[in-house]
Formats: sequence, C-alpha cells, structure tokens
Amino acid sequence: DLHEAYRSLLASEPFKNWQEGHKEFFLAHVMVEQEKNRLNFGYYSKEQKRMATFVLEDGRVKIIPEQEVLSSGQEILQLDLNEVKLELNAALEKGKGELKKRYPVEPSVKELILIQNIPDFGTVYNITFFSSLSLKGYNFKLDAETGEVVHHHSQSVLG
Repeated sequence: DLHEAYRSLLASEPFKNWQEGHKEFFLAHVMVEQEKNRLNFGYYSKEQKRMATFVLEDGRVKIIPEQEVLSSGQEILQLDLNEVKLELNAALEKGKGELKKRYPVEPSVKELILIQNIPDFGTVYNITFFSSLSLKGYNFKLDAETGEVVHHHSQSVLG
C-alpha cells in the first residue's frame, strides 16, 4: 500500500537523519517500479533546484544523493499523498483499459508510473505505456482520487 510505504519511509532513520538538514525539500513525486516492487520518493528543493530520491525496496530505504534538476519549464509542485485515494493497482488497470480502448492495436511492453501534482491537472497518476510495435509512448493522466482521465496523448519515443 502506497500510504503505508510512505509512513514507513517517514519513520526510517535514513530519512529522518537526512530531513534534519534538508527542511526546504518537499515530496514532489512517487515513481512506481512494479516489476521490481520498488517505490521511489522524490524530494525537491525549489531554492537549490535539486532532487533527492529515496528508494523503498523490501522494507529498506536507500538514498540517491541530490541531483540537479534540469528545468522543463514546468513548475514542480508539492505532492500531498492524502489526495491519492485511488489504489495503485486500480489506477494501472484503468490506464490499461484506456490504452486498449483508445489504441487497441498497441501492445504495451513496459509502463512508467508516476504520482505527481501537475499544474493544470492536480494530483494525478501519470502513466506512460511504451509500445515496441510503433515505438510510441501513450500517456494517461488519471485523477488520483476518482480515476477519471484528465489528459491523454501519444508521442514517438524517438523524439
């Protein structure tokens, strides 16, 4: 469960020790690596324009040191996990259903799942499915509370 995993991160010694010296950082995203049963919690500092990542896997916390974030022009907002009501598996199934409905001939070989607070869309599951057939990525932004599709598009993974 996402919320349980987050509570586990907040209670961990590595996180508590790091947070003491990094008060200006806030939770910006959660990246889900389903095939590895791993969650990545990204903490961002607007002042420093840097991101630290905490990897939660098998009940252990690993810190990936802060890295500079290249500006995409889009503001990075704080993520409030209390706004995430839809369970991860339900969001993924909804995304797969939308992929099948909108792009029925495109088999998905891999998916990238982020939970973010995105300007204009709010708190969403930002799910991208990758197809080896057309070399395209199919992106669906699902409202993290209701599962409603708030945006979708496709684009070539080749740029």
